[in-house]
Formats: sequence, structure tokens, C-alpha cells
Amino acid sequence: MMNSANGKPVADVSVVIPFYNGHQFMQRALDSVTRQTVLPRRVVVVDDGSQIPLQLVTSYQADGVEVVVIRHEQNRGIPAARNTGIRAAETEWIGFLDQDDEWARDKLERQMEYVRTRGRSGVAIFGSMLVAERGRVTPRPAVSRWLATNPSGMELAERLLRQGNFVPWGTMLVHRAVFESVGLLDESLRGGSDDYDFVLRAAVASQLVWGQTGQSAMLTRHEHEANYSRVDRFFADTTRISSKWLLSSDPKLRAAARQALGRQWFSLARYFHRTGEFQEAVQGYGRSLVLGSAVIKSKAVAGAVLAVAHVRR
Repeated sequence: MMNSANGKPVADVSVVIPFYNGHQFMQRALDSVTRQTVLPRRVVVVDDGSQIPLQLVTSYQADGVEVVVIRHEQNRGIPAARNTGIRAAETEWIGFLDQDDEWARDKLERQMEYVRTRGRSGVAIFGSMLVAERGRVTPRPAVSRWLATNPSGMELAERLLRQGNFVPWGTMLVHRAVFESVGLLDESLRGGSDDYDFVLRAAVASQLVWGQTGQSAMLTRHEHEANYSRVDRFFADTTRISSKWLLSSDPKLRAAARQALGRQWFSLARYFHRTGEFQEAVQGYGRSLVLGSAVIKSKAVAGAVLAVAHVRR
């Protein structure tokens, strides 16, 4: 590490922030990066075709952090914006932050200390996230305790398939060798699951590790209406990801992918049930009965009975 003009240590890290029409959030996100106890060398903000182009004040350069804005003239989606930032990073490590979230002040310090003390390189490190509006921490405590036992990459991938994504993207610190090994984000996944696809690939390659240190969350996520994924796109993406792992040569991953599809169809059925689309709910419950775990199947039976009753009215 080297020191910045104000004496803070600077790590060989770039931070990639995708931006789209989020002017009201951007200062908070950038402040959380430029006020780190260990600073990144570079921040790459990718304006993904915002209606009003992003203009950043030059004061962010004062702490010795280079802030670069790259603009897509047309909106290409979050994974494309992240990939543009990755290509522009020019550092050994790359961190990520969404425009409406914020890092804990010592996030980078804790992760770089983990790298130093554990001698870890060539991996993607993740930690815990607090969802501010719900007071909920991800991963849940039971999952965090399991992660602390250092499961293998295949065990981690299997659990990610069975339970869904519990890796908060904004906590990730990724060595550039991981992208060289497993590839960049899939730009066709525009429904909010590009991170899930990537962490599964990294886990199978044994390059995804739990690097939480201390009790406090590394990231605070702020929920609002604009950052919810569209249900149809999210479902299409997650089922496509799970279906891909049905072709795995590993029987445990194939079984986990099948259960993942059952869980995803059940979640969609519940969504249709809540919105009064009972015929669609019945179809979703039926798919989850074929594919899901025993727990999902029992819940799907109960849901299907209620949905069928509504259809017959």
C-alpha cells in the first residue's frame, strides 16, 4: 500500500459503480468510498445512458482517489455497465457498489487485512450486508456460521443453488484473476441475476470465499421502489441460470439445480397468488410440485388448493 495526500493508506483497488438516473443517491455512495479508512486507488462510475448525464464535482479528487466517469450513450443494463468498469479498472483488486448503497467506513481496510493475514489471492471475497429498511442482515446467521466452517467451492455452489443467492454483490472484492478464469458478467442477464450467475461460476472454480471479519456489516443496502427487479425478468434469469446447472457433470449440483427450479416456480406461483392471477398461480404450483424439495412440495399443495378454489369461483 501507498499513502494518499492526506496520509491515508491506498490499496490497489478500483471500485466500479454502475449509474442510471440515480442522481439523488450518488453523493452518498461516493462519500462512503472516498471516506474509507483505506482508500481505493480508483473509482470508475459507469453512466449507463442516464437521461441527464452524470456530472461529478472535482472535490472527490481531493483525497487522492481518481474518479473516472465513463458514459454509455444508450442504456445497456447493469451487467454491461459493470463489465465496462471492470475493463477500465487497471488494478489488482476490484470492488463493487451500487449507486443507492453505501460501504461501511472500514470495509476495504477489513478486506485488505484479510488478504494480508490469510495470504489470499486470485479469489473473490464477500461479507455481510445490512438491509437498512428491514434491519435484516444477509447472509442469515445460520448461513454465516456455516460459511465460517470454510466449505469447499462445490459445497458453496450447491447451497447457492438450493437456497438462492446469499452473496451480497456490494461486499465483493474480486481479484482480477477471477475474471480471467471464469469470465465477466453475462450481459444478457438484465433482470437482476448477473451477480448470482457469476458467484456460482466462481464457487465451482473454488475462487469464492467468505471473508467477513468483525461483527458489523460491510455494506448497507437501501431499498426503494426503483431498485426492485421486474418479476418476469428476474424469474426468467434465475430459471435460466438453474437450468444451465442441470447439465453439470456433478450429480449434487444437478440435484440442487432441480430443487432451485422448484423453489423459483413456487416463488412465482406465490407472486401470482398475491396479485390475484390464480390460473397462473396453479400452473406455477404444479411446476414446483414436480421439481421442488419435500418442503416446497408440501407448501405448493396447500397453495394450489387455495388457488384452484379461486379459479372455480
